[in-house]
Amino acid sequence: MDSGRGAACCAPTFLGVPYRPLPSPTVALVFTPLTHAVALPSGESMLALLVAVSFAVQQPPPPPPDTSKRDSLPLKMDRTVSFETSEGTWLSLDVSPDGKTIVFELLGDLYTMPIAGGTATRITSGPGFDSQPRWSPDGKRIVFLSDRSGAENIWLCDPDGSQSKALTKGTNNLYASPDWTPDGN
Repeated sequence: MDSGRGAACCAPTFLGVPYRPLPSPTVALVFTPLTHAVALPSGESMLALLVAVSFAVQQPPPPPPDTSKRDSLPLKMDRTVSFETSEGTWLSLDVSPDGKTIVFELLGDLYTMPIAGGTATRITSGPGFDSQPRWSPDGKRIVFLSDRSGAENIWLCDPDGSQSKALTKGTNNLYASPDWTPDGN
């Protein structure tokens, strides 16, 4: 917020990569049915998701590039910029095995929401980017990707976000689309 009018950021500064300011502190994110398809228990094949959530996004001033601090993660939040959004795009989501709840990512945090609509509940937060959530076959756990430890790894948590646990502890791994086997492994 350098000019006094405000600016929201869409990416953190890390290893000298600068923030990209957006023109307004309120950012409209749009989700279209073509963005993500999910097979629902009811047999429907598409799901459009609209959420109304308030967010706090970290926006520290960009430091000079310093690659010697590569191992100093996790990131520290220096200040907060708040904004609200009522729609999202480029979401990764999954439907619970009982067909009653959606888990989805939005702006680096995970949320759950009744499939019939209602209030989205944030289940993860912080400077790490959490993404690609998937329900376990019994609906008791959620697997997801996160860089909260300083590098992207596979994590587990309960549906309310508690009991977070890293399944992998790599420093240079590339993971995508974690999923479960039918027996829950």
